[in-house]
Amino acid sequence: MLARAASEGSSDRAQADITEAADIAAGAARAAPAGTDAWGQSLATHATALSTKWNLGHDRSDANVAIARWREVLDSPTVSTLIRIAAARDAA
Repeated sequence: MLARAASEGSSDRAQADITEAADIAAGAARAAPAGTDAWGQSLATHATALSTKWNLGHDRSDANVAIARWREVLDSPTVSTLIRIAAARDAA
């Protein structure tokens, strides 16, 4: 969903797909126990979706939340190193 939306550009459909992807990832992060790999992966996915949304719509709040989510993942010593590295790569 996220990859398709990013490739479609700034169409209304792309915006809706990205918003849906962000909402699903945020829900998954809320459902997962904090500090687990599932939580870290969900937060990183949420951040990536919001970053993609920001690239299309330039809403600063999307960028701010994306950065905060990536930082949460990176700052968590209990999330696996692989997930933290992937989050850092996506944030770069």
